[in-house]
Amino acid sequence: VSTRGSLQFTRMVRALALMRGRDYVLPEEVKQLAEPVLAHRLVRDTRAKYSGTDKQSVIEGIVGKLPVPR
Repeated sequence: VSTRGSLQFTRMVRALALMRGRDYVLPEEVKQLAEPVLAHRLVRDTRAKYSGTDKQSVIEGIVGKLPVPR
């Protein structure tokens, strides 16, 4: 995902928190929006394209490995 895509993701997560009446973001919101916002911006290499790896599973795999801060 490009730098511009990362900035858009940050804005989307912050907007969701604001719509829910908070000025801070919860880890669940980051996980909730990761796939719909980032998947279409992900560029796969040729091997990933032809091996059948879809963008959604890549994002889910990355998000699933991230530890939630306490």
